[in-house]
Amino acid sequence: MAVENYYVILTRLGAAKHATAIATGGNISLTEMAVGSGQNDTLYEPVDTQTALKTEVWRGGIGAIRTDPDNNTRIIIETNIPQNVGGFVIREFGIFDSDGDLFAVGKYPPTTKTSLAQGAPTDQLIRAILAVNNINSITLLIDPAIIMASKKYVDDLILPLATKSYVDAAIKIPVVDMAFLAGIANNGSNVDLSVQRIGALRLARNTLIQNVIAVVATAPTGDPVEIDITKNGTSIFTTKPTIPVGTNLLSGGVLDPAQLACVAGDLIEPLVTQVGSVIRGQGLTLSIKAIAQ
Repeated sequence: MAVENYYVILTRLGAAKHATAIATGGNISLTEMAVGSGQNDTLYEPVDTQTALKTEVWRGGIGAIRTDPDNNTRIIIETNIPQNVGGFVIREFGIFDSDGDLFAVGKYPPTTKTSLAQGAPTDQLIRAILAVNNINSITLLIDPAIIMASKKYVDDLILPLATKSYVDAAIKIPVVDMAFLAGIANNGSNVDLSVQRIGALRLARNTLIQNVIAVVATAPTGDPVEIDITKNGTSIFTTKPTIPVGTNLLSGGVLDPAQLACVAGDLIEPLVTQVGSVIRGQGLTLSIKAIAQ
């Protein structure tokens, strides 16, 4: 039997908003978590183009937030589904921002949430560990009522375990974030981009590439900036993405499904293959998001 992997990814819209927040010094306010029963009551693989869960069954305010003690680029987000809600199996979850947009979506271990009518009501803690480039760009708006419910859940856990049964549905997210810089001088100032390879990384473990985000501090003019990423010399794109004239964010581009699965020892190389013809573009930050296998 195949082993299921459970994880969370930024949606394409979430990644774009995050990149904009980093570039402009702004913030994203994450306000709600939702859970769903999956696609036709089955597990599925989330994709970054999602704007909603497949079958949402409950939504509530975020109740707790903290930095992962094992990795300060990850944040732990929690909410609590109260006793009076239930009668479904959780297989998916989403994190929403203050605009109501789906910021991140995840695959969740199938977990039954019982209802009062089923005679065994319980609170259910939902916890996600989200990897982001810059946690300072994330603001969490906390629902005080849910913090109280989460505290009760924690208080319950410190009673003798012989008299309690509970499910810790925490998801450890095996996220790999490959970051590269170009057009940035040694003193940190932004300088013109040039057509060049901007780094190389020999993978130490098997990974599955999910998406690519990039932002420039100074937008190109005349022509767009074009980006390519190769795996062992072969592009991972069927259509290369660009940073269009007068903009700061990478857009377009089509990933080649045949090139996304990587094994330990593969060589990943990002390249700038075109720069602006009038203003080249400056201060490029590029991140390849992948999931460890």
